Amino acid sequence: SARVSSGPWLSLSSTMSSESLRKRAGKGSNSSVSSPVETIPAETSKWRKAFSRGAKWEKDEIKDVLHWIRQSIALVIGLICGVLPIMGMAGSLGFAVVGGGLVYVYAMAYMKLEEGVLGGSHLSILTEALWPAYATFLLTWIVSYTLVHFS
Repeated sequence: SARVSSGPWLSLSSTMSSESLRKRAGKGSNSSVSSPVETIPAETSKWRKAFSRGAKWEKDEIKDVLHWIRQSIALVIGLICGVLPIMGMAGSLGFAVVGGGLVYVYAMAYMKLEEGVLGGSHLSILTEALWPAYATFLLTWIVSYTLVHFS
């Protein structure tokens, strides 16, 4: 039979029905319990954990993931501001509000970080890797604006 594997902790046969899975887990066929939450082993990479809700984090991993998430957001917002003819403070404020808001919501709701995990208040989450991301945003905004509107 065909097998679907997503790592050493999860290996299910594709031919098993949901009822046989419930019976195998010790639950009756009329159980209204939802599927079990996937347990992430400690040796899992930080990028796999970045897309797994509520994983356990080391401080350096948090900083790396927040840095690259913020860089990705800055790149996208810079492209949007460049393609749409957004100029001046509106673009910078848009980056600060949207970029900061998305990173904060990701860190608090998805990563489930607690206050003080980066050595300060919630402000430390908002300012983590802010300036490199702002530089990425400005570079992307200027280049995309120039290419789209001055070619």
